[in-house]
Formats: sequence, structure tokens, C-alpha cells
Amino acid sequence: MANFRLRVNGLLNASLKWSMGYDIISTAALATVASTFDTAVGTLWTTAVNGIQQLSASDVTVVNTTVYQTNASWITTAKTLTPHAIAGAHGTVTTDYGSSPFVFMNNPANDSRSFRGHIKLPPLTQDQYLNGLLINAAVTSLNTVFQAFFTTMKGLAGYEVVSFNRKTNKLGDAPFTNHQLTNYTISDKPGTQRVRKRKALATFSATGTL
Repeated sequence: MANFRLRVNGLLNASLKWSMGYDIISTAALATVASTFDTAVGTLWTTAVNGIQQLSASDVTVVNTTVYQTNASWITTAKTLTPHAIAGAHGTVTTDYGSSPFVFMNNPANDSRSFRGHIKLPPLTQDQYLNGLLINAAVTSLNTVFQAFFTTMKGLAGYEVVSFNRKTNKLGDAPFTNHQLTNYTISDKPGTQRVRKRKALATFSATGTL
């Protein structure tokens, strides 16, 4: 059983980097995991009507999918990168680049923080929000394509979604213990991706006198 980090990498306005992903274990080879993940991301992104491409503007792009195989301490030992050039297809303007719809992952059998994870999506277009929340149609679309995405990923041999603790946790688990996550849900309340927000440079008005 090997550890894998799965990542989708992209750009905002052709300059600001964004990424999303999650961690798994599998008995499959790196090439198989990379191919399966790339296929699943294609479904997630380009599915007609419900795909993320249909909920995002052209300044949100996907540039590659990357799968990292790691050792037991989650240090990369090998990787496979698959390039892409996928742009959002929805015609309206992207909302705040720091806005990030979240996919929350957990295990109902254990409420410890070690059994939680999340996937941070890129920002969607302004019309997918109302009063600061995702509209119901957007949440439904995301849930539809993520269900298809995870169904594809479950085809990998020995597949499990996992989180891990970097230090000994309250359960007494040693560092880098994998914890299986079994369920996901999508909130209508977007989170804030502070790293993406900080990368955006401010433009100032002309200087005035005091």
C-alpha cells in the first residue's frame, strides 16, 4: 500500500497560482493512479452543465494534474505530471479570488480532527453566489460531479481517502498515521483561501493631499 498526494494546479488571471487536491492510499502503481486521477478530473471539470468549467470564468484555468507518490512520512519519492489547458466557460465575472468553495471530508465513526479533510476549489463566477452564499444550483452541480469523480477514483485497487497527523495526536497516534475518510459534503458557505488572496497585488489611486 502506497501513499499518494493528488493535486490539480491552475492559474487565476494567467498569473496567480491555485491548487486543490487530497490524499489517498492505494495498491495501484503510480502510472495507474495518475491516469485514473486525470480521467476523474476531466469528468469533474468538463462535464456539460454541472462541471466546474461551467461554473467558472475564462480567467480560471487548469494547467496540470500532478500525482506524488510518497514514503510513509509523506515525503515525495516520485511524481507524474499531466499538462492541461482548460479554461472556465461561464460568461460572467469571477468573484473574489480568495473565495473558495470547500468539499469537507470526514469519517462519521470518529469525530476527531485527525479524521477530517477538505478540498479547496477555485473561485466561481459571481452569479453562483447570493448574499455571500453559493446558490442551491451551484451546490447541486458540484455534488453531482464530485460524486462521479469519487466513483471513478474508487476503481483504484485498495483505494482509501486519508488524512494524517504530523505530530502525536490526542488519540495517541504516532506522527504520519493515516486515518480513513469515508464521507464528503459541500457547504453553501464558501471559505477564504488566504494564500491566493495574498498573492493578488493591490492597485492604488492617485495620491491626494492632506
